[in-house]
Amino acid sequence: MRALRDFRLGEWLVRPSLDRMECSGSSVHLRPKLMDVLVYLAEHAGDVVPKDEIIAAVWQQKYLAESVLTRSIAELRRALGDRLEAPRYIETITKRGYRLLAAVARLDAPRRAATGGRGALVVSYAGRRIALAEGESMIGRAPDATVRIDSMSVSRAHARIVVSNGHVHLEDLGSKNGTLVDGIAVQGSADLTDGARIKIGSALLVLHVIGLAGSTETDRTGATDAEVQGPSSDAG
Repeated sequence: MRALRDFRLGEWLVRPSLDRMECSGSSVHLRPKLMDVLVYLAEHAGDVVPKDEIIAAVWQQKYLAESVLTRSIAELRRALGDRLEAPRYIETITKRGYRLLAAVARLDAPRRAATGGRGALVVSYAGRRIALAEGESMIGRAPDATVRIDSMSVSRAHARIVVSNGHVHLEDLGSKNGTLVDGIAVQGSADLTDGARIKIGSALLVLHVIGLAGSTETDRTGATDAEVQGPSSDAG
């Protein structure tokens, strides 16, 4: 249910795909469920959201102790530097639910990658080609990942490809099973070029620069069905 695009919440930059918030040069890591609660409130900013609605959306359970949500809201307030008595971010509406007070600003959608005149970028995976845009493209198991890989060997936010001013690199996001580029484990980040073979868990992806002479765009990834798993029918 989570949107992976970053947004601003008051003075904070919220980065759902990384379960992180940033403000004035410092960052705060949130547990995934806390981030899910915050994102859900942000999607209904200014509205009173009933407690049972939040529980159903985030925990996907009809019957869950309300104290679980109460503790989560208290933890979110601590992370945001908010106060129950004089809230700036999350207001408790007695016997009803919670309301997000701070302004939410969605960041603009990234522009399509120009790649410095080198052509458009795509990633081939499991018979599909996914276009990459200028900025960050997330790879992982999360429903809203740019390149979604429905495999338990892949973390929800496993890695990301960053396109900036014609330069392309890949960053591993602390994934459990690691990331390889052309057979070499990624420690932090690695530059990508046309034809780069990216191993994400058990899945194999190939980067192509379309429109570049000699591009590998027509090459097969060479991965067998056992090596990769495509998105499930309920992907997205």
